[in-house]
Amino acid sequence: FAGISILIRDVTLKPAREAGKLDAWLPAVIFHNPVLVYGLALGRQYMRYFDWDYLFFDSSQVRYFNVTGVGLMYAWDLPFLIWGIYNLICKWNKPESKLALAWLVMAPLPGAITLGEPNAGRSFMLLPMVQIITAIGWVDIWQRKTVANWMRGIMMAGLIYSGLIFGHQYFKHSQDEFTG
Repeated sequence: FAGISILIRDVTLKPAREAGKLDAWLPAVIFHNPVLVYGLALGRQYMRYFDWDYLFFDSSQVRYFNVTGVGLMYAWDLPFLIWGIYNLICKWNKPESKLALAWLVMAPLPGAITLGEPNAGRSFMLLPMVQIITAIGWVDIWQRKTVANWMRGIMMAGLIYSGLIFGHQYFKHSQDEFTG
């Protein structure tokens, strides 16, 4: 923890203090104080775990477990995730909805207190809930009586196509990248 935390003074606070030396005394105290500097660093790292590019489109910045051109989840899942979050918010009075949304909000905290790019290992607690919420959205749309069979076919085709893209990127392009 002492080597990767955002609370390392030399990495987080020292550059802010050096930038504050250029300011007058009062702005330096207001804008370069430890609470603000560490709070902004925590917020910045926290939001990186919800980056759409990282989650759905390109996890190549991740040191381990990455496939170029593919996020940690299928891009096709994005509308179903949004629909699942909407459903949970609409059912806010149910305890399971509160639990799911609280889990989604708290899960990136272990990764948020560390330096560097988002880490798939630190996303361990985030991804199951994102997948569960996506499944909630998927099932809700699938079970609606107003959804025609051809729309269900499009949903399945999108899922299969996303899987094929992942497989192609994983078996063809990732091998070339890591061996060449």
